[in-house]
Amino acid sequence: MKENICYLVGAGERCALPPIGENDLLIAVDGGLSLCLAEGKAPHLLVGDLDSLAEALPPNIPLVRFPVKKDETDTYLAYLEGVKRGYTRFAIYGGLGGRADHTVANLQLLYRIAKEGKRAALIGANAKMIAFSDGEVTLNTLAGQSLGVFSLSEISEGVSIEGAAYPLENGTLKNDFPLGVSNTALGSSVTVSVKKGGGIQIGETKTDTGKRVIILPPSVKDMLLRRKEQALGEWIFYKFTNPCEPMNPEAAY
Repeated sequence: MKENICYLVGAGERCALPPIGENDLLIAVDGGLSLCLAEGKAPHLLVGDLDSLAEALPPNIPLVRFPVKKDETDTYLAYLEGVKRGYTRFAIYGGLGGRADHTVANLQLLYRIAKEGKRAALIGANAKMIAFSDGEVTLNTLAGQSLGVFSLSEISEGVSIEGAAYPLENGTLKNDFPLGVSNTALGSSVTVSVKKGGGIQIGETKTDTGKRVIILPPSVKDMLLRRKEQALGEWIFYKFTNPCEPMNPEAAY
């Protein structure tokens, strides 16, 4: 069964729009209305502050208007309109190129959508980007097609890449080192998977029985990593009177 898609069309790079299904939703994001009309597609909804609208507002298109001064981008607000209408799969066109800050903002939005358990793709004239937080994704490819796999979060663990010139099995990707750049598809598909959970690997145990892996919620993991960076010694929780010694666990309660 075909999944209904919410299309968000921005005012960035011009690219061809796909056929819109009967139960799909087409949202023009501010100046993205120009791309919709140029493609001969009337959007079901226009969302934005209208600060980049190049033409007169068509009278027959419903409008959800927001003030120019706001924290959210128009594309993010358009995404929320799609969520309100029950959509869980999104395709963002006209979100690449143009202003660099908007391109980065759309990459952040792609990551947010994935964290919220929904699916999304950011599509340009010569590129398609998808994000997912855990599980497995199979990409339809052509032999020789370029692709890259990156971590948007600080650490992505248990990453595997199959069907590419440079495969990876149970590896780790970080957002400060582009290990997954410049790969190539070997055939008609490439499968990328990542294991669930925010993990910190702790070193050798005091009993020398091996390594322990503690699975923590991402928020706790991030807090501990920040505290470790600020620690004065090797201990995350240390004695304030002597940072070289660990804190007595009972003192934490």
